[in-house]
Amino acid sequence: MPLTRKASHLLASLLAARGRWVSKQDLLAAVWPDTHVHPDNVKVLIREIRLALNDDAGSPRYVRSEIGRGYSFVAETTDRPGPHARVSDLPLFVNRTSQLAALMETLDSVRAGCSRVVLVAGDRGIGKSALCDMFLRVARATVDLRAVLGECMPPSPESEPLQSVADALHACCRDTPWLPLRLAERAPAWAARIQHPPAADVPRLVVELPAALTLLAREMPLVVVVEDLQRADGATLEAVAHLAQVAAPARCLVVATACPYDATPAASQLAALTAALRGGRASLVLDLEPLGFGQVGRYVDARLGPGAFSDLVPALHELSGGNPAVLVAAVDCLAAHGRLDTPALRDVIAAGLDRLTAEERVTLEAAAAAATAELEFAAATVAIAAGLDETDACRCLDRLARRRRVICAGPDAYRFLHPMYRELLLQRAPIALQLRSMRRLAHAAADDAREIGAASSGRHDA
Repeated sequence: MPLTRKASHLLASLLAARGRWVSKQDLLAAVWPDTHVHPDNVKVLIREIRLALNDDAGSPRYVRSEIGRGYSFVAETTDRPGPHARVSDLPLFVNRTSQLAALMETLDSVRAGCSRVVLVAGDRGIGKSALCDMFLRVARATVDLRAVLGECMPPSPESEPLQSVADALHACCRDTPWLPLRLAERAPAWAARIQHPPAADVPRLVVELPAALTLLAREMPLVVVVEDLQRADGATLEAVAHLAQVAAPARCLVVATACPYDATPAASQLAALTAALRGGRASLVLDLEPLGFGQVGRYVDARLGPGAFSDLVPALHELSGGNPAVLVAAVDCLAAHGRLDTPALRDVIAAGLDRLTAEERVTLEAAAAAATAELEFAAATVAIAAGLDETDACRCLDRLARRRRVICAGPDAYRFLHPMYRELLLQRAPIALQLRSMRRLAHAAADDAREIGAASSGRHDA
């Protein structure tokens, strides 16, 4: 069943508890290990899971909740591999067909014996994971292949280099009994890393990775998906770069996802890797941009019927900024409630605001205080309200506007995509910060008035 990545992580946490209660704080730590988010985000994901399972909160068959205790998965479970998806069973997928076709074409090259590295880059919620999920579904329905997944987690004192790659290889060893012995012959450092972590010789692991993947792809093509490369350690980024440089005759495809806008320790190294992959002969970078007006219309028609809600497409495009995650939530609310301004949609937008960097949040909170009734504001006014240098404020606003993240750029001013963004920013901004912003703006207006008055007096004297 199709679920967003965060919802699937939360569901996995409930399943791992095997019927025990899991507190909201534990779920927040499991799903958002590196981010402080509003606790109600858990409710949003629980609602998504219940909708997918057709579960009733009042009489639950799967997920039970209780105030003070948290959540529990109450249905009986068994561990077994799921059936391969048939193409007719695939979830709704529109607008990214050209990128999906590029991945399938790359897989054809891999099946012919040419290893490839693909980077799927884009903003949060832009559809990177959905594209990879659909690619694996279609590929598995048409080709016999082995697919493994790894996810990069934020660096911590307990984390090990190359952990996401090690998780993927460990999954292969678990499914293939003969593999550990062969791995010890071809890539002994990786055999030791999987059996007896942690690893000491990280450079050797990087060098041996092509041989390890070649071995894994001996019987059938291998697809390795590594998510959230922006959070990866330096060794993982170096390993991906090494795979793109080494023309190994292996039927192996590595697909990595990354958000290049996150301010993480790996940001500069990720930028260098992305530039190298763009120019590589055995690599490809797929940039996922916000959806255009026509693409939003196609999604609405596919969800709600051709032409049924064409008059709402402009509002949906404006509200979502072309971000598929917000668009899906907005259409869900529209289908369920017949209107867009609902608590569930506000929760989704608030979750997006939680993922802003500190600089972006401060700048947008100042913009919310400075905006006119038409939701417009100038960079100079935002700089005054936030106490920032105008060049820094303009740079931050330009970056957000290019991504259509909360705001867009007009011919003469910036503008919030929708009143809801400004309302939520004002609601969530500390009162002291709002008062400082208003005081700065008032002082600036008073200074302007004095200058105008002085200039007028000077003309009169003359």
